[in-house]
Amino acid sequence: MHDPRFEPGLGVIYQIDATPGRHTQAGQYNNPPAYPSEMPPYGDKRHEQTGRGKFVKEAACLVHTMNSAGLCLFGFFATEYTYMPEMLSAVTGWEITVEEVLRIGERIANIRQAFNVREGINAVKFDLPERVYGGLPLPDGPTAGIRVEAEAMLREHLGNMGWTLDTAIPLPDTLQRLGLADIIPDLW
Repeated sequence: MHDPRFEPGLGVIYQIDATPGRHTQAGQYNNPPAYPSEMPPYGDKRHEQTGRGKFVKEAACLVHTMNSAGLCLFGFFATEYTYMPEMLSAVTGWEITVEEVLRIGERIANIRQAFNVREGINAVKFDLPERVYGGLPLPDGPTAGIRVEAEAMLREHLGNMGWTLDTAIPLPDTLQRLGLADIIPDLW
């Protein structure tokens, strides 16, 4: 279930998330019910990996907001996507949209990544075992012959996040856009 050969998007999550190797990050490459996305269903079209890096950002941003709001991942997958902005609007008194939920999650992702970068962690250089990516393809079963295109999906994800491709440092423009200009001097 949590094998990147079954859902290739997990390969990116396992490497680049600020707390790597956890299948619960980025919602296990899932979105809540009825969420309008072009993300392929979990484990669907495993041979078509191009584009999955983009969807990791989308899933991660939703889950970062969910986690910071104290919601449960199981409840998140059992309710319509509109639940989170409606709940946050009711609790804060602010009008929070789905777009704002994604922006909140993106800010969280960038702050988490900035902390790791400041502490000298370069997730791009993490050396995950080849077995994780299908370096030794299985001869049969639902993941037979699957090889995860990890580097291509990682570069795609880093580009979508607005982070450098060699060190995963959030770019100054990204931090500025997210209202996080105060942490630019720590990284640049």
